[in-house]
Parts: sequence; structure tokens; C-alpha cells
Amino acid sequence: MTIPFDLSHDALRNLVTAPGADIAITHAQNDGMSLRAVWPHPVSPRLTVFLNASAPCVVSVHGDENALAEWHLQDPRAYTIDIPEPARQTLDLRLEMTPAADRFPLVSLRLAPADLVDTDAKQQALPEAFADFAMLDDAKLIRSFESNGNNCELGIVQRQLGTEPLDLYRFSAVPLGWILYGIDRAFENIDASDAHEVTLEHRPDGQHYYYVWQRDYRIQHETGIRQDLKSPTAMKRESMRRMHYLAWRLMGSLSEGARILTYRSERWLEPAELLAFSDCLHRHGPAFGLVVHEADADHPPAGPTWIAPNLLRATLPRFAHPACVVETIEVEPWLALCREAYQLAATRRAESPHQA
Repeated sequence: MTIPFDLSHDALRNLVTAPGADIAITHAQNDGMSLRAVWPHPVSPRLTVFLNASAPCVVSVHGDENALAEWHLQDPRAYTIDIPEPARQTLDLRLEMTPAADRFPLVSLRLAPADLVDTDAKQQALPEAFADFAMLDDAKLIRSFESNGNNCELGIVQRQLGTEPLDLYRFSAVPLGWILYGIDRAFENIDASDAHEVTLEHRPDGQHYYYVWQRDYRIQHETGIRQDLKSPTAMKRESMRRMHYLAWRLMGSLSEGARILTYRSERWLEPAELLAFSDCLHRHGPAFGLVVHEADADHPPAGPTWIAPNLLRATLPRFAHPACVVETIEVEPWLALCREAYQLAATRRAESPHQA
């Protein structure tokens, strides 16, 4: 899912989405790429790039020879930026990477007018206001939040509060960029056989348990199923069916907007990453998002606040230890945070039912 240095311009064009524009690839090498976009009338473009860096590097972005951004990468990241005014019909875009490597780490690039609402976005089933907060017990409240990658902490909170929602990323560790990539492709072919791998992991109880890996979308998770209870073939077949169903449920959550998609991150996300998250939600429906960070010297604990029309951010005093989540998790801070986030989302939805 990265560009080899000898990839043809036609093949590279398949990684670029540009609604309403004619695109020509003008340069593609191991140190970067250039393209020209032409619209039928002046627009204010918004750029979204997903880069799957496997080693530290710096990617700089230039539009019409003006520096737009510089990103220091160490892992997969999705960024969204607006191209500064004035509106234009033609844009020459260049991405450069240093140090150069044998591959430029592009997975996808989207260039579109900032105010464009995709015609195929599932906006038809806009929900009523959220359920009356006073009618929700703790289990129903926490079920209104959908855990999306990074680790299983929110999923464990849900379990300890007595609810087991069926969510694609609930017990997975997936970077945000790969999640947004999957959403934008509606998880096409997530159940493809050649993209699924089933391996075994030895546990302290002396048993071997199945571990599942979906290569195209980088989804990995433990199954909790022992080797002696199911054959590898049956486990793979079940995993393929399950991921297809859970991906369908996630896309439904986006189009219905009744749950809050939550991403927990140890790393403080950059503004361009937050915009990428917000913009992805907007393209696929009226759902709200929530980003949760851990407090540090520069970021004290804080309740949820709006950082975009459809995106909240909050900071917990501490996360559970990644090596022993169940033993170190603190349920009450999560619950208090989610209560406040739910109330904020419910109020915004009631005030503007067609938000997002």
C-alpha cells in the first residue's frame, strides 16, 4: 500500500481521489510526487493525505510553489489541510520526502472543494435528538460510544459496566489513519480470503489461542478462542464473516449518527489529524467523534470540548497500563467523561438536528 519508485503515473492516479477535477500526475519518484488539478470553476480546495511511513521521515507539501505543511512521520498518519485563498481553478501540488527511500509512503490522497458534500454520503437517515440522558443507565450510556482503535481500554470499560457492543475496532490496536482509510473505502473487500491471516499465540495458561490479522486495513485482534475448539480454516472463515458484518455496522453508525466514535490516543494528535477525523465523519453522515488523550505536563486533565462542529476532545488523568489494562483501568473517569460528552452531543443535535 505504498508507492514503489517505478510505479506508473496511471497506477498512481488510482490512489488519488479528486471529485469534480481533472487530475494529471506530473512526477512520481521515490522522493515524492507532483500533480496538477483543474476544476471547471474556482474552488477552495481541501487536501487529505494518508501516509504509511515505516521509518522516520519528513514530508513537505507545496501548492503552486508555496509551502503549505511539513509533517514529521514515524508511523501511519492521515492529515487534512485547507489550501489558502484565493479560490482557484488550477492547483499544482507537490509532496516531497526526506530522506528519500525506495518507496514514497502514500496510501491515498484526496483533493476536493472544502465545502463539498459527497453525493453518495449517507445523509438521508438523520436521527432525532439523542435519547433522554435521564433515561440512560451507565451501561446504555457507555454503549453509545464506539471504540475505534489504538487499544481496548474503552472496550474493557464497556465490559465492566455490563455491556458488550459488537464493534469492529473494540479490541483492536489500529492507527487513526488506517481507520479513516477503511471508512473512506467502506471497508471494500474486508472479507477477502487472501487478506486474512490466522495465527496462534501461546498464553500463560498453557493453551494456544487464535490471533487474527486483516492485512489490507491493518486490523488485528485476539479472538479468545483456543486452538482445540476450532480448526484454522473454520477460524479464518468465521473471522472473514465477522469483520464484514462489523464493518457494515460501523458504516451504519456513521450514517445514522446515533453513536459517538471514540479514538483514544497516547500521542497528542496534530490539528491536521483532527481535521482529517472530523472531515471523514462529515463525508459519511451526521455522527460525532471524540478524541481522548492522557494528561501530561503540557495538557492537564480536561473535560470534553468542541474542537470542530462534529468533534470533541478530552483529557483523562491517566490511561490504563497497556500491559495490564484490566488490572489498572479506572472506570469512573471514563464514565464521567462519557456522560459529559453525551450531554454535549445531545444538546448540539437538539439545537441543529442536521449537524455534521
